[in-house]
Order: sequence, then C-alpha cells, then structure tokens
Amino acid sequence: MPDLRDRSIEIIQRYQAQSGAYVACPNFAPYRFCWLRDGTFTAYAMDRAGHHDSARRFYLWVDSVLRREARRVDRIADLLACGQAPDHRDMPPTRYRLDGVPEEDKWPNFQLDGYGTWLWGLAEHVAMTGDTTLLEQVRKSVDLTIRYLSLCWKMPNYDCWEEFGDRLHPATLACLYGGLAAAGRLLACGGAAAQVVGVSEVPKTPRTACTAHTGPALCAVESSRCADVAEAVEAAEAIHATQATCATCAVDVAWAAHVDRAVHAAPSSYAGHAAHAARALGAPGASNDPNASGIAGLAESIREYILDHGVAQGRFVKSLGNPSIDASLLWLAVPFAVVEPSDPLMLSTVEELERRLYHSGVHRYPEDTYYGGGEWPLLACWLGWYYCRAGRPASAAPILDWVERCANERGELPEQVSDHVNDPAFLPVWHDRWGPVATPLLWSHAMYLVLLDELAKAHVEATHASV
Repeated sequence: MPDLRDRSIEIIQRYQAQSGAYVACPNFAPYRFCWLRDGTFTAYAMDRAGHHDSARRFYLWVDSVLRREARRVDRIADLLACGQAPDHRDMPPTRYRLDGVPEEDKWPNFQLDGYGTWLWGLAEHVAMTGDTTLLEQVRKSVDLTIRYLSLCWKMPNYDCWEEFGDRLHPATLACLYGGLAAAGRLLACGGAAAQVVGVSEVPKTPRTACTAHTGPALCAVESSRCADVAEAVEAAEAIHATQATCATCAVDVAWAAHVDRAVHAAPSSYAGHAAHAARALGAPGASNDPNASGIAGLAESIREYILDHGVAQGRFVKSLGNPSIDASLLWLAVPFAVVEPSDPLMLSTVEELERRLYHSGVHRYPEDTYYGGGEWPLLACWLGWYYCRAGRPASAAPILDWVERCANERGELPEQVSDHVNDPAFLPVWHDRWGPVATPLLWSHAMYLVLLDELAKAHVEATHASV
C-alpha cells in the first residue's frame, strides 16, 4: 500500500474540482457535493500539509458561492424584522454542487456549522500563509456570513450529521463561536497575518458577571439576562446612550440576546424595537460592514450560551434537551476552543466519550444506526488531535495506527468501518439503500493528515524539551 500521507494528499488533489470545491466522496451518489464544513477541514489539512494553493482555491470557491446568497440573507432579515420565522427553505444550504449551484432537493440543508467553520478555516489559512490579499478578495462573503450567523445563530437547525433539525447543538454553536472569534481577530488586525493567532491560543474570558456598572449603564452580560423583552430593549438602548462598557463585556452580547428574544419569544409588536436596538448598537447584521468588536461580542455571547445551556451532569451534551454524548463535542476544545482541553467540563465529556464511543475507532453517538453506527476514522483522528492538545500524544499513537489499518489496498479511507457497530440490523438497510460505505471520504483523509502533523509536532516538542 502506498504511503498514506502521500496518498491522502493525492486523493484530495485529484478530487478537488476545477472550481476549487472538494467533493465529499467521488463515487457515492449522495456525497457528490461539497459541504462547507467538510471542505473547510479538508482545506485546513492541505494548509497543514503545505499545499496552500489548494486551500486558497477552495476559499475562493466559497466566496463565489456565498456572494450569490445575499438575497436569501436579506429575506431572512426582512422576515425577522416583521416578527416572522423563516422557513428552512429560506436558508442558504449546507452543500453545493461542485459548480457552486445549490441542489434543490429535500436534503436537510439548514445547517449553520459549515458557515462558522469556513470563517475559522479562512483565518487559519491567512495565519499560516500571510495571504492578506485573499481576505480582501473574500471580504463581502465574510461580512455576509457574519450577518447570516448574527441573525440565525439561536435557531434550531440540523447538526453536523444532518439530523435532529428541531434542536440546538453545542458542537454547531462551537463552530459559530470559533468562526466568529477568528473572524473578529482577523478583521481587528486588518488581516495582518503576523497578528493573527489561532482561536485555541486566545485566553478565555472568565465567566464572571461584571458589577462595575449600576443604574441605566448596565453591563452587557447582566442586561442580556433581562426576563422581559421590552426591558431588554430598554437596557440595550441605555447601554448605547451612555456608551458604558467594561473590559470583559461587549455591548453586542446584549444585542444578540435582546434581538433573539424580541423576534422569537415576544409579540410581533416588539420586532420593530428589536430592529431599532440592533441598529442603535451597531450590531453585526445591522449592515454589511460589521465591526470587529461587535463580532467578538457576538462570539462571546454564543460561548456563554453554550456554557449556560449546553451542559448537564458536569459535561457537554449532544444537544439541548438530549443528554447523550456525541463525538463532535470534541470540537468544543479542538479546534474551536470554547473551553481548553483541560477544562473540567471537557475532561468529563471526553471521559464519557471514551466510555461509550471509543472502541478501536470512535462512533458518532451511542444511538447511531447509519450503516449500523460504525466507527469513523475521522472521529478517531479527532480524538487523537484532542489527546495531542491535551498533552497526551502517547494516547494518540494507537489511533493513528488504527486509522492506517482502515485504508484499503488502494490507500483509500472510508467514512466508517463496520467491524464494531451499534446495531448490525441496520447494515443491510443502508447497503440496500445507498450501496457500500462511502470510500474514499476526503474528510477522513484530511483528518488523518491533521493527526499525523499533530503527532509530528508533539515529537519535535518532546525532543526539544529533553535537550
């Protein structure tokens, strides 16, 4: 079998379309599209492997695709301003044909995670390459994405597995936090690559309420807890009128909470007040020129929401209202850094993941029955990535070995393997419906490259530490 690193790069390059899109899987009919999420992680892997031109072509493709979605986002904003909830069909899709055209079908397309992920990946690309001109080229689609997320982040939508569209998912919210936080920093420094740092390198704001402000000049975090919408809007206007802020709070935290309550929880008569509050605060989504401090405030409000609502029994949960475990919860630490890998919440989450999902590879979640609910090489790589960032590279080495054994004789990695499944009865069901498991899956190859690079860096660091 060829060297799997070289083969992974070859497969990704081979199946990157002329447009720049990465096909999810070239010979599995439901996956002959490009997902923003999968594609971004593939571009990130290519950046880490030194193939920056491939990643750049992908981000330019995303830009060309998203510029066409401006009317959809305008319609969403108009509906919300009128106190109406947009239909899922109003939302920009999660996947596109390789030529950038949306596929008009019944796929569960309302997924926000890819939109946050591409912002994160773009910032990582600029940080790794110093390509600030790319930011200038794609700025319109960056602003549009920020506006879209600012409008919709608290709406139930499908998770990264394209299921459970009636819920909010901590992993999805982590993608939004990571993307917005990275975009905010990127824009704050004008795209200067020397000043851009990865999201995981930024210290987390302590979760303590500010008590420095009294009277109408409420701290944004405190005012975001107003129980009544009218009170919330009034508090937002008071904050704006006094220009009161504090070192650890951003006024846009208040904006995010107030506008969401006004649109989704209040009578329609409050919609105008919500829109006024958004304009008064200069909030993201109020114009196509969001400011970096506003983006940072929105990101922090999402992080606070995750920590306030996405936790039960001392760990993160699969979705709000569902206390199960999901391997995508690893994203909250790596790479999106909602919390550090050593945070007690994350340690408890990983402990539960190891207990219920980690065999030789990693299952998506305990109740998964897609192709029986097998073990996913890309999720195994993610756990290994987490181990490396948590200072446990020795725990990641067996995972890398297992993933390499998952490759077939052509050096192709599948989406999942069926040696150990949650429910064998569902294997023939999915085989009859869609055929064999998707192979090669570009996302699997991408995550293999990421873990390989993480282990190489861990080895270098250990060597230097011993000298």
